[in-house]
This record gives sequence, C-alpha cells and structure tokens, in this order.
Amino acid sequence: MGHYFHDMMSSEELEQVKFIPTFPEFVDWIEQKWGDLPAVTATLTNETFTYSQFCSRIARKRSCLNSLGLKKGDKVAILDTCTVNALEMFLAAVSGGFVAINLPTQLPAPAVAGCCLKFGIDVIAVSPAFSEKVQGVSAKVIEVGAMAESGAPTVKVDRDDPAAIFFTGGTTGAPKGAVLPHRALLRGGMNGVFAPGPQLGGAITTVCLLPLSHVFGLVRSTLSILYAGGHWYSCEDMKAVVG
Repeated sequence: MGHYFHDMMSSEELEQVKFIPTFPEFVDWIEQKWGDLPAVTATLTNETFTYSQFCSRIARKRSCLNSLGLKKGDKVAILDTCTVNALEMFLAAVSGGFVAINLPTQLPAPAVAGCCLKFGIDVIAVSPAFSEKVQGVSAKVIEVGAMAESGAPTVKVDRDDPAAIFFTGGTTGAPKGAVLPHRALLRGGMNGVFAPGPQLGGAITTVCLLPLSHVFGLVRSTLSILYAGGHWYSCEDMKAVVG
C-alpha cells in the first residue's frame, strides 16, 4: 500500500496533521486549533457546541471527577448511548489521568456490577435512562452530565499509560477487557484523517452510528473527526436514524 492514503491529501493539509500522543495534549490542542468551529451536536436537543465550548465542558467534567478524590490511573466507567455527555465524560477521564471504560448499554445489571468488581471501577457515570442498572454497584455513581461550576486543567501523562479498556467480542474465547494506551488510540485517530478530498477545518460532518464502547466508533467515527476539526453528531438512537 505504501503511502496510498497519505498521498490522497493535499500538501497544505498534510502540513497541519501532527501526531498528538496523549489525550491531555489532544484536548488542549483541538481547543487551540479549532476553537470557534462547530465541534459536536446533540441530535435529540439540537444543541451545538464549538470546540472552545466543548473543551470547556470537558474541563468542568474533569473538575467534577477530581472532586471525587480519584487518583491517577483510577477507572471511570461510562454507561450511556452515543451522546455528547458520554463523549465529554470519556475525554474528561482520559485527559484527567484516569482510565475510561465505555460499558455497552445492553449489559444487564448483574454484568454491570460484575464489571465494576472485575476491573476495579472507581466511578461509574450513568445516564438516567440506565440508572436501574447501577443499583448496588461497588463504584461511586454520578450522572453522565455532571459537571462542576469551573474547569480543571489537563494533567501530564505518558503516551504508554493506559487510557481506556474496551470489551472484545469473544470470537476466540470469553469476552475480555483490552487495555489500550494513549498513543494507540490517538494514532488510530490520526490515521483516520488520511482520506480522499478535503479533511480539515470543518470539511467533514459525521453522524456517529457506532457506540462509543466500540473501538471503531470511538476512534474512526469520533477521534478522527475531532482531529480534523470536523463536526460530530451524536446518535442516541440508531433506529431513529435508519428507520
């Protein structure tokens, strides 16, 4: 394949594409790089936030997590559909030095409780729609939309520090949690920018159909869009989109 995808982009755009190896750096970079461009839209409420507003909301969620007494490397689970709040909470966790776990919403309550114990989840951020699934779990429970009045800055992490845990499909055995470092997720996000035609600075609009618990949904359908300064639309209900 050589430089097949690389060669699809113009030299002007190639000069703007740089590898950001950690999520704290990534969140700071997209705010500075794409500030006033539309970043995300919550489809059900039709609320749109610019990159500056989006990163400010992430900082307020990061402050909320910090207020819970978490330490670097502690695990934050998110139980929600593909919403702006879920994306913000994920980015707040990984840019705050914590390890994020997007739980599949189809998990029954006993499986959610089991995940909390197996992975040592410290906090679970849940949508009100799934609140019954977190009754009696061992982790602290907060609403996925929770945020503090003021924001907290990003923290310093190493590119090889764990960033997130994803569930495998179990095709070669029982499903398990795969731990991915910052550099792996963000390298995948950067690679997704290489495609035919204009890519940067608002050139791309994407409806994220895959859940954020799916690695392709998070990386190609989300991180690549944010990397490029594109406009990301939530998909809270896939049936409403394709029905």
